[in-house]
Amino acid sequence: SNSDDICIGTQIAGRGEEALDDLVGMFGNTLALRTSVTPEDPFSTLLEQVREVDLGAFSNADLPFDRVVDLLRPNRSLAYSPLFRVLFMLQNFTPPQLDAAELTISPIEPDVVVAKLDLSVVVAEHLNADGTREGASGTVTYATDLFDRPTIERFADRLGRILASIAADSSVVVGSIPIVLESEDAVIEAINSTASAHEAATLVDLFTEQVDHTPDAIALVSDDDQLTYAQLDTRTNALAQHLITAGVGPDTLVGLAIRRGIDLITAIYAVLKAGGAYIPIDPDHPADRTHYVITTSAPVLILTADDDTALPTDVVRLRIDTLDL
Repeated sequence: SNSDDICIGTQIAGRGEEALDDLVGMFGNTLALRTSVTPEDPFSTLLEQVREVDLGAFSNADLPFDRVVDLLRPNRSLAYSPLFRVLFMLQNFTPPQLDAAELTISPIEPDVVVAKLDLSVVVAEHLNADGTREGASGTVTYATDLFDRPTIERFADRLGRILASIAADSSVVVGSIPIVLESEDAVIEAINSTASAHEAATLVDLFTEQVDHTPDAIALVSDDDQLTYAQLDTRTNALAQHLITAGVGPDTLVGLAIRRGIDLITAIYAVLKAGGAYIPIDPDHPADRTHYVITTSAPVLILTADDDTALPTDVVRLRIDTLDL
């Protein structure tokens, strides 16, 4: 959960007093069990902490859950339960057996299960006739708005891996408990691999390389106008030299208030070749927004084409469509 503060709920029968054994009624209550998890601690330390927290909660089990919520006053929402969203229950009792002549009694589980919380985990112990533990089984109930079956199956698989790991060595460090499957290891390695057979190159380097390979190939087409890579290279070089003489270089910004077309691509590559960075300015944006972008970015100049009437008058402007290079 990427959290070191874990709070889960559990339900208790509320029949801790012997005097309640023969009474009919619902005495159940809900406890909130809150534990601070430190990834560097061994699991045995975490287990001792959980035991202390749980014993403290069970010793105050008579305090109604609603009263706890009233006292803590958490942010309430109709979308989830207060204090916790995950419920864990351990059923460690043997259901009573009723023997009657010529009568067979067996429980019937309802077909419809409604998730009252985001996630509920119920673990039931299986006991032999002599009361010794034979094993356990569990069920998970989940909100289908939040989870799907494959996700819950992965949760259950990870829970099994955690239990196997701590059963083998209770001193294992909490943050080192393996939860990733071998098949997922390969995916993680592939996604996070930064190895590359390509050498580092800038956009200008790649453009120059393409010019050398295919100088006569068509690079840009806009309406009835088109440029080859060699022609585009010549235009961008000339404009870049002009920008350098105008003060453009590393750590400088140039505004581009040009609509989409050959002039815009020429301006982009020219600014990059001059060593600067460009700020896109949409000529169709409101004047207030354009003024805000220019004021906050403080470009050394703004390249325009066709029409630049919407730009502030106190900035240096160059119209590349009429500029003599």
